[in-house]
Amino acid sequence: MNDDTKLLASDLSPYDPVETVALLAGLLTVPQLQSVCLRLESLVALALEHCHGRKRATIRDAERWFSALTESRRAVVQDPPEDVFVSLVYDERDDYRIIEGTWEGSAFYTQLVTEVVRTMPDERNLGQVKRSVRALLALSDIVCSRAGLERYLVGSDEDLRALPQCGLPGRATLIFRTTFSFSDLAAQGVRPADLEPFLLQRGAQRELGQPEGGYSRHDRYPLVVLEEEHLIVARPSAMSVAVRDFAIGSVLSDPSWVDAFDRTLARRYSKHFSETPILGGPTTPGVGWTKEGAHRWSGVGLQFDEGHFVVCQFFLPSVLTHARAGFDEGYVVDASLRRAFRNAIDRTTADLTQRPDFRRGLLVAVGCDWGRACVMEEAASERPKWHFQSMSAADFVRLGGIRDVDPRHVWRLLDGLKTTTEAGVTIINPSGLLNLIGWARRNGGHLVPHAELPGPKVTPDRPLLLVVPPDLLRDLRADTDQRHDRHHSVDGIGRRHELRRAPPNGSFLTESSRLIYGSVEAARRGEFISVYEGARSLWLTVLAPNIGDREVRYRLWTMANEWLHRVGSALDGCGATRGQQEAPMVVVEFQDSEPPSTAGERPRPADLCRLCIVEKEGEGTCKVVFLPGFLSGFRLAKNVAERLLVRHLARAFLRLLDVEDEEGAAQAIEAAVVRNDDARSFHIFHAHGFLDYVRSSLRRELVEIDPQDDAEARIGLARISHGVI
Repeated sequence: MNDDTKLLASDLSPYDPVETVALLAGLLTVPQLQSVCLRLESLVALALEHCHGRKRATIRDAERWFSALTESRRAVVQDPPEDVFVSLVYDERDDYRIIEGTWEGSAFYTQLVTEVVRTMPDERNLGQVKRSVRALLALSDIVCSRAGLERYLVGSDEDLRALPQCGLPGRATLIFRTTFSFSDLAAQGVRPADLEPFLLQRGAQRELGQPEGGYSRHDRYPLVVLEEEHLIVARPSAMSVAVRDFAIGSVLSDPSWVDAFDRTLARRYSKHFSETPILGGPTTPGVGWTKEGAHRWSGVGLQFDEGHFVVCQFFLPSVLTHARAGFDEGYVVDASLRRAFRNAIDRTTADLTQRPDFRRGLLVAVGCDWGRACVMEEAASERPKWHFQSMSAADFVRLGGIRDVDPRHVWRLLDGLKTTTEAGVTIINPSGLLNLIGWARRNGGHLVPHAELPGPKVTPDRPLLLVVPPDLLRDLRADTDQRHDRHHSVDGIGRRHELRRAPPNGSFLTESSRLIYGSVEAARRGEFISVYEGARSLWLTVLAPNIGDREVRYRLWTMANEWLHRVGSALDGCGATRGQQEAPMVVVEFQDSEPPSTAGERPRPADLCRLCIVEKEGEGTCKVVFLPGFLSGFRLAKNVAERLLVRHLARAFLRLLDVEDEEGAAQAIEAAVVRNDDARSFHIFHAHGFLDYVRSSLRRELVEIDPQDDAEARIGLARISHGVI
């Protein structure tokens, strides 16, 4: 311990360990302090080691200690935040918010590990392992609830040299967030005995050593008991890594569980990848793994343009490798797996290169594990006509959900990077492909910020060096998480749904449209179920049993969603959601066999009204039936059919919420929601010209000028890009 750290330890010595640790741990729940997470974790470790007195710590004391640590020669150097502040993990019972801390992709990997352990049999002590995992996740969610932290919240990336003088929660609030009596835990369904594997034992804080960042004993044991009646969450930013380390350590304690863990983890990855658009493009039928010793590898590919291919190679080390270093350091893949992986790449790229239609290729190596830094050496050897990228599985899945990204976009970006490098522009970007995409977006689609170019033209003799900030991928990750907003909810008849935000109608965006979510499980079954999560959850199921075209059924569902959030917002505003029904469900059924395909006599509004029926089905469920012939109403120039849908959707919800004047309230909602006869979201038009009849058979996509093409032209790099404009 050097002199300045000794002074800090001496300053901490007279303070009460219970309140001091709880106070400093509470600062780890403050989003505006995300950028200094490592320093705060180090302060907690120092407080556990050196606080022995009875003096009460204050916010001013915390500010002084933080400044002293920041100015010390052993100050923790921390990268800017590269992920969201709060993410989400779930099981079959509930959703659990976790504070990501310094662990990128923490929720993704924690989800995988907990799913694998949950599916393993309850033999020997695995049942207790599952209960302990759930208990710590539940405690993490309670901490987030006390701190008022919403899922997928983004923290501050400001590099603070001192704690803010204002804006921090009060002393008592911070202590409350991280201090729990055992009776409080039991009342919230958390058995203290289930948390024992995560408790830092008495005396262990003496072994913590110097306050340096990185994986430590506190990451494995984020909870402490410093007095008989209370537990302190000393490191709320380490709950997810503690869950993973404990679960994996439990598996490794019995050799018979290792292979089961590896097999199940491979299956979970296959499921993820089968639902992930490759680089934002199409999905694959699935990933089949090949074993190499205890490890696994796999690969998928696609052609995204004429003669242009993407090959994704995945590698998955055995969980046995975790025993070597845990999360302490990056793992270099074993020679046997590295050799098999390299051979698979060589075969695949050679086969594609020999195709007569081959022009260029993109090879992506994806490391799959449980959240370590995994290094695959020698994977990126020089291959003419091939780009190479590597990334983690968490980023591969996230990349598949980033808006406005597809294989062509990625290709153009990498091709532009190669071209700019050849022209004398060196771009240093150690944070990977997502960060490069973030850099291009910051510069309006360009890799080079043209306003910052020096006067002379950039050439290999007059090079330009650009260092890309390492945290630009954070906004992409956050955008993906918040845009999908995956979570779970239970409908009125007790079914639990995995939800994600429904695609908005770009022409009519409102604040309430962000509260519409679609059921993922229902979509997998070919069903269309959504929910409006306003003051109360309003559930909607759309049926069209006689329509075979899935696209038509989907369009009817999106149309109904467009009005669901508007009806829901109106119900919130008039207080109608204060009824007894907790999660009312309305089933909308269109009984037409198909939309009318030929021109005919348009129906009268009065005739359409007679085709609408509202009937109570069961407890918490109401059905709105549109009889055959109703879809003809969408041929009318005025918005008659959708107005009727709004009226009867409102009536159904009002009936479930026991509103007395159902008809009058429905008319009021209709008047508030449908303000004219023009705006609508579903149309039935008949073809009038030749192109209208043949448009569906025209397969060639429009080729657009990409910002990267403009970027190359601006610095004298304009050229034809190997068939991809």
